[in-house]
Amino acid sequence: MAGLTLADKEWRYARIRKFIREHELDAILLSGNAWEECNIRYVTGQYFRIGQRYGYALFPADGEPEIFAFHPTRAYQYRCVDEFKDDIWFDRAHIHQPTFETIAKVMRAKGLEKGRLGIDRSLLDTVKFEALRQEFPDLELPDIAAGFTELRRVKSPGELSLARQSARVCDEIWLAMRDFIRPGIYDYQITAEWSRIMYEHQADKVFNLMQINSLDVSCPYWTSAHSPVRVEEGSMILMEITAAIGGYWTQRVALASVGEPQPIMRELHKAAAAAQVKGAEAIKPGVNAKDICHIMDEEIRAAGWLSAADFEAGPRGHLMGLTIDEGTFSAEEDLILKENMVLVLHPSAAGPGFQLKKPGVFGPGNMYAVTADGCEKLYGPEIELMIL
Repeated sequence: MAGLTLADKEWRYARIRKFIREHELDAILLSGNAWEECNIRYVTGQYFRIGQRYGYALFPADGEPEIFAFHPTRAYQYRCVDEFKDDIWFDRAHIHQPTFETIAKVMRAKGLEKGRLGIDRSLLDTVKFEALRQEFPDLELPDIAAGFTELRRVKSPGELSLARQSARVCDEIWLAMRDFIRPGIYDYQITAEWSRIMYEHQADKVFNLMQINSLDVSCPYWTSAHSPVRVEEGSMILMEITAAIGGYWTQRVALASVGEPQPIMRELHKAAAAAQVKGAEAIKPGVNAKDICHIMDEEIRAAGWLSAADFEAGPRGHLMGLTIDEGTFSAEEDLILKENMVLVLHPSAAGPGFQLKKPGVFGPGNMYAVTADGCEKLYGPEIELMIL
């Protein structure tokens, strides 16, 4: 199985220490919760999970990080550090209860009562932030959210291997739908099957959206057994298949039709697919993601359709990694690509004068990794409008 190694740990830790030096910090305090684990997992390894409530990682300029996790009433969770010691990058001596009193005690032991402690304000809970300000009035607390996200965007060899594995699972699910989806099945049964296959392939999180409609498949949604939508003859099915393996998210956005699709739906899919391929041709280090957005928009408009710039559509693409979206692509904002970033492109297209329930598509969407001179396709099966 693909995965992280101690070489990935050393690669990451060297980058973090460089980050601390360049920002003239004495340490950083990373935060997370059971869903938003990205920063904590970045310093703890592939298999560490926060569990309930919040987790924290204090990473000093020198020395090993200190981890604060697991609620006191769930002390048995500490056993995982011993049982999975080959896959977790610290030992019991460096894990503590996630109380403010414990964090403050460790900070004092490391001489961090004053100086500069970088924090991620987007993830640090307000209670801890205010407690830090009151307990350590001489300590500066600069926000490192944007800078640390930028650091995580560039992937190590082990991270790329996990992204490839995750993308293969999404491909497998897409192919399996040819025999699974049939008239009469409900949307939530379809996403349940995706999740089953994902967990069978060692996924640790899933994020699955879809839409069933005869014409408008431009807005994927969460499925629910309380308000199910049934597949019928003539249905168009939008599938946003998204899995995390070893914490690393990838996705495949794809369209299927039950029976022969209406000609306009086939043409919209063809235009969006061509736009994605055209956009991917521009991927390489130094390219601005907003230029890729313009390339895709122009391709769709040249075919006579509305692009994402012309109607309320989903994002044209984004970076992926320990979070589903490590940086959204926008036609108005700069985002410069670097080697070993991982991304998805999923342009949108719609018919003239688009309204809800009128012809429109989100995707197709596929994964790429930025290489030294272009990009690597992380998806296997070619882009198609699947006819069921």
